[in-house]
Formats: sequence, C-alpha cells, structure tokens
Amino acid sequence: MTLAQAIAFLWSTPPKSPSALRPDPAEQATTGGAQRRFIIDTGNQDALLNLRADLMRQYISVTPIRAAQPAPLPAWLPAHVREQVLGFALPSTVTRFAGSEPWGDIVVWIRRASDGSYMVAEAYQDFPATIDYYLGFTDGDHWQANLLLDVYTRFNAEMRYYVEQKGMSPSLARAEIGRINNECLKIVLEACATIMSSAASASATIATMRSLSPRIIDAAKRIGWRIRIRPVNGKVNVGGGYETPHITNLNPIKRGSGGPTSGIPNHVHGWMEQMDEIFVPGSVLEVCGYKLLFDDFDWPRAAQAAAKVMPPGGKLRMNVMDVDEEAEFMVTVFEQAGFARAWIEDFGPTATINAIR
Repeated sequence: MTLAQAIAFLWSTPPKSPSALRPDPAEQATTGGAQRRFIIDTGNQDALLNLRADLMRQYISVTPIRAAQPAPLPAWLPAHVREQVLGFALPSTVTRFAGSEPWGDIVVWIRRASDGSYMVAEAYQDFPATIDYYLGFTDGDHWQANLLLDVYTRFNAEMRYYVEQKGMSPSLARAEIGRINNECLKIVLEACATIMSSAASASATIATMRSLSPRIIDAAKRIGWRIRIRPVNGKVNVGGGYETPHITNLNPIKRGSGGPTSGIPNHVHGWMEQMDEIFVPGSVLEVCGYKLLFDDFDWPRAAQAAAKVMPPGGKLRMNVMDVDEEAEFMVTVFEQAGFARAWIEDFGPTATINAIR
C-alpha cells in the first residue's frame, strides 16, 4: 500500500507530525510508491496514543499505577451518575444521562482494561439548546441569541460525532475540534476549559459564557457564519416606535432618532437594510414602521432587503416623517426592488408608504 493508505489504516485522524510514519528504506518501493513495510516513530507519543486501539496495544505496554482511592469526579456530576461510574456499573462505551434543564445530556465515556483491572472515565455535558438561555447573554437580542444557540449546538454535534461515532475520548474530541479552522468553535473550547477549571459553579459558568458571547458573535460575523430567523407571527417592525410583543422589532438603537433605546420586546439589533441577512427568505409577511426619519435609511438597499425576505402578496406600510418630494422617490425604489405595487397615502410632512410584494 502507499504511505497515505497506511496512515489512513493506522489512524482515524492523521497524526500532526509528517514523520510519524515513513516507508522502510530497506524495502525497494515500486513505481507507484506502494510497499509492504513502514516504520512508526515510537518516540512520538501523540501518534502512538492515537493509533487504532487494537494496534496501539501492540506498541504500548501500560502498567497502571493503582491509586489509594478513586480519582475525583467533576463536582457537577450528579450523585446517581457518580455512583454508577465509581461502582464500575457502566459499560465500556458512551452512556447518556438526562441533565438538569436548560443544560443538555450528561455524557460519560468509559474504557475498561481487557482484564478489568482498571477503568478510564471522562464526562462532559451538552450546552443548552434553548433560545431563552442565550437571550440572557445578548440583552434580549433574538438574532444574536439564535447565533449563539447555533454555535453551541454545533459544538454539541461535533462532540457527539467524534465521541460516539469516531470513538474518541472527550478530551481527544476537543483537541480534534481545536484543529478545525473555525474560530467560533475554538472560543467555545475556551468556555469548556474555563468551566471545568472553575469547578463548574453556576455563577462561574454563566459569567464565563457571558464574557465569551461578544467574541463568538464578532467571530461569527467575521467568518460569515450564517443564521437566519423567522419573525414572530411573520411580522417585522423596522423601528421608530410602537414596538409591541406580538411581532419582531428590528431596531438599530440609534440615539436621536426618537425611537426607544431599551426595553424593546422581541428585539433584533439591526437595520432594515440588513433584513436579508437576518430573516429567512419568504418568512416576513408584513413590514411596518412608525414615526421613522427619512434620513435614517438607505432606501434602495432597504427596499431590496425587504423584497428578498417577503413572499408574493406580503404587505409593507411605513410611516415616514420629514418627507416632501422624497415621497415619489420611495415609491420608485420599492417598485424597482421588485414590489408589485407601491403608493403613498397621507402625503405631507409625514407620508405613509404602502407596498405589495
């Protein structure tokens, strides 16, 4: 076989070092680079410990050091799980236990010695998978909370893949995730390390996740992590005032515009011009806005963004102040953006633009 085929046979994840495995120079390789003998670098501990389990035992002889008492388990591990681990009651595989809400499952990974003389155990817990938990880190911003939810649940899925499908220990799974070129998941690894080192007290866990949330959000935006949401009841208020709890309120919190700056229900911090980045295409059935300032919008971009997220027949109605000759301009930009019809009513210093997608 070729060197690449030999590496794939020996390791589920190739070792970092390019010299972990090399062709035996005593054997003459064929034209295609295939041969029968290869040499493993036995001084490379990482390479040896990550060999296939059945092959690793041929290269490593482990004599366990017996402790006077069992090693301590994480303080957050519930008593009934702790008892089963220390009582050698769990099989040599992965066992899931229901966690305390809002946190997910507790995952216990067990590997026993073939003669039953010792056991290796690791445990971790899935991050919460409910939007309400992450709203506490974003001051109620629903889009940012959904982004955090998506990142943390993606981390849960990566851990499940490596631990339960690939058979890695949780510590090796985290190391593998660390090698993935994804800045968001690497920041979540920081949360894991900090939580474990702080004895996992509730206050320390919350403080850690709160402090890391802005970095995750910034990294997600930088690498183009896509997450789009559906507005409450299919309706979006694009700012200005009259924010109500039965719709999604898209508000940039622009001081001096006259709109609210705090206490906004179902708030998404953003501009109308970003609607196509925030909402699922076709999910916005109605757009409204009250006491809006004309100069606060890039109208062509706002109209195009709205058109991309509204289905045919979707309705738009926006009350705009300080409007004179700009009224006809607004009609034009909505029609050019793809709305079937647009018109002005209540024309004057304050105009109301209506449009049908």
